[in-house]
Amino acid sequence: MAELYIFGNIKRALGFKVPNLNAAYNISLNDGWTSEGGELSGQSQFDQPENSQFEGHIFNLPFEIFMKTTTMTNWPKVDLRLNTLDNKQLKQLVGQCEVFVPTQPGKYTLKVPAWKVSRDTVMRAEGPGKPQPGGSVVYEGDKACLLTETAGDVEIELFVVVNGFSDRGIIL
Repeated sequence: MAELYIFGNIKRALGFKVPNLNAAYNISLNDGWTSEGGELSGQSQFDQPENSQFEGHIFNLPFEIFMKTTTMTNWPKVDLRLNTLDNKQLKQLVGQCEVFVPTQPGKYTLKVPAWKVSRDTVMRAEGPGKPQPGGSVVYEGDKACLLTETAGDVEIELFVVVNGFSDRGIIL
């Protein structure tokens, strides 16, 4: 089986206009991929910087995953959700993004744009003053039909190592 190693670090979020923020990641694996080690999901602390406009919200959330595969289809991706705490200390989703793991080995520093569901969409679906659904509007169904807006950017470092793909005639 071919092997894929990912060493990552979710560094920070820029441009989010909320006083506190945390990041939660999930590595999506599909048919033909198995996790052999590492955490497929995790989350950071809530960061509350004095001036988030300049330095952003700092997470420095490291992760590492070791996977094996029998296929090139359904290449893994990193899903990120960004949450803030409201005045009742409840998590509120304020942004999300996803990025496919690069297929070439090497070190990458990525600035990934995050989006959020438009307030108009939430107001139509739930009515004024009602809470946003617990993520189902974001991850299920046709995302192309959603009205969205920019939420900010997330900086991610990835170090990708591959092994055994060329033995199977796959040139990355």
